[in-house]
Amino acid sequence: MPTFSVDVRYISGYNLYYLNAYRWGSHGSALPSYRRRPHSESDGYHADDGADDEAHAKFVAIRWAANDGAPFCPLCGSVENYAYTTRRIWKCKGCAHQFSVTSGTIFASRKLPIRDYLAAIAILVNAVKGISALQLGRDLDVQYKTAFVLAHKLREAIGAEQVQGELSGTVEVDGAYFGGHTKPENKKAERPDLRLTVPAKRQSVVVARERGGKTLPIVVAKEADAVPFIRSRVGVGFGCPC
Repeated sequence: MPTFSVDVRYISGYNLYYLNAYRWGSHGSALPSYRRRPHSESDGYHADDGADDEAHAKFVAIRWAANDGAPFCPLCGSVENYAYTTRRIWKCKGCAHQFSVTSGTIFASRKLPIRDYLAAIAILVNAVKGISALQLGRDLDVQYKTAFVLAHKLREAIGAEQVQGELSGTVEVDGAYFGGHTKPENKKAERPDLRLTVPAKRQSVVVARERGGKTLPIVVAKEADAVPFIRSRVGVGFGCPC
């Protein structure tokens, strides 16, 4: 059985082929075999195979990285717990709460193998121009609705993480207007001067980026509306090199 090893922080686009080949069990061949992957034990899929075990261990290390990979209760925060031998869950000794590696995350009550979620993260973050739900569904061999919901969950999680924290050092700010296209009239005399009117649906995307650090985007009606947000996110003593 081939193994599945991927670090979502350092995987490159070149390695996505090998990631896909490992998932489909065709590593070493000229092209990956796009046969239907069984999803249930009756079809030949077993959740405790080696590939999913390694993916689960990687997810545990990422989820509880602050505690050196040791699980703790998401309800009371106790580190005293014991693992079940028949299922991949833990039980807290303090509050008797049962939890898994995906409890309290966007992957809670999951239906897919955990290796598919790691593969989805790797594919999404390596797509320079984004990826459609149709393409993600083909890569994971899932329905379009499943890929659509999964992609939106990942985008929402990335967006929630981006608006947190402060910027320091040298911070650069820039913005641009998008949307709000106005269809021109057929007669030239009836066409309005677009320089004097602002379409109602046009919005401004303002981005503040710390040199060598993180990026904070915000969508506002006009660029001036982003000034309070930028001031609240830039640390005291730092500013924009304008």
